[in-house]
Amino acid sequence: MPQAATTKNQTQTRIVVSLKANGDLFLNQKPVVAEQLKPAVKTLMQQTGQNTVILQADEAVSHGKAVAVMDYLRQVEGAKLAIAAKRSS
Repeated sequence: MPQAATTKNQTQTRIVVSLKANGDLFLNQKPVVAEQLKPAVKTLMQQTGQNTVILQADEAVSHGKAVAVMDYLRQVEGAKLAIAAKRSS
């Protein structure tokens, strides 16, 4: 995970989309394919009342893959996108 000096902890029920270096996608630690991402995120938003979706990508993920996932997430009505990062030392 990339590091940043300006990170904030998320304390509510979280909706986390993880993108691994090999391209595998996970939604709250459960495998998901890109085509199922939008409806699955929408369902979680309705169930949890949470509209912040956190994208957690491995540092080795290509820029293009990360942008493609971000594009999927931006298409979910009402979703706010956040990018996960570790606080740098």
